[in-house]
Amino acid sequence: MPAMTASAALPISSGDLIADRRYAIARELERRGEFFAAADLLAQALERAPGFSIAWFALADIRERLGDRAGAVEAFRRARALDPNDAQGAGLRLARLEGRDVEKMSPAYVRTLFDQYAPRYDRALVQDLAYGAPRLLREAIERAQTARGLPLRFRRMLDLGCGTGLAGEVFADCCEAMFGIDFSPAMIEQARRKHLYAGLLVGDLTQMLEHQSRADLILAADAFV
Repeated sequence: MPAMTASAALPISSGDLIADRRYAIARELERRGEFFAAADLLAQALERAPGFSIAWFALADIRERLGDRAGAVEAFRRARALDPNDAQGAGLRLARLEGRDVEKMSPAYVRTLFDQYAPRYDRALVQDLAYGAPRLLREAIERAQTARGLPLRFRRMLDLGCGTGLAGEVFADCCEAMFGIDFSPAMIEQARRKHLYAGLLVGDLTQMLEHQSRADLILAADAFV
């Protein structure tokens, strides 16, 4: 699992300028493969700022790479304790090191992953992975409409888990109004920039489907135009 960068949900500063500077230098050393020096600087930063969660996570990640399992476990535990929402996924890393199963990833961690992925999401899926699910879905719906003798035209579309709006691009010409819902604020922002949707909403899709009707979801999305 790749190391996480600082999440928008977590403080990117310890409040101590010297600790912050040591953290920044340590991350640069890490990028250059100088793991022992990076671990030493992170430890120094944490001596000054023991509540710096992202530094604990970075130290844990480096210790694991260096084969220091006990040290990594201790640092991941500190990172997890300082971040109750577990936006960095320390709980997953701990479970792997301790040989435990995890039922699900924390919502904050999932949101952080997709927020970080959002700026390069379209390129990675469409160009690098030849992702074509929205196009295949449209073709299937078009065949179904043709078989029923109906035009490919809809008054509304509710795009559940809309991401950056890849499905919106494919269905824009056959829907009068599209509404998108996604867990990731950064994904929603990318979709908003395409100017395809009548409404966009940041929300937990599972919770919404459990507690709200389809009409409620459309009305909620409409409020976020």
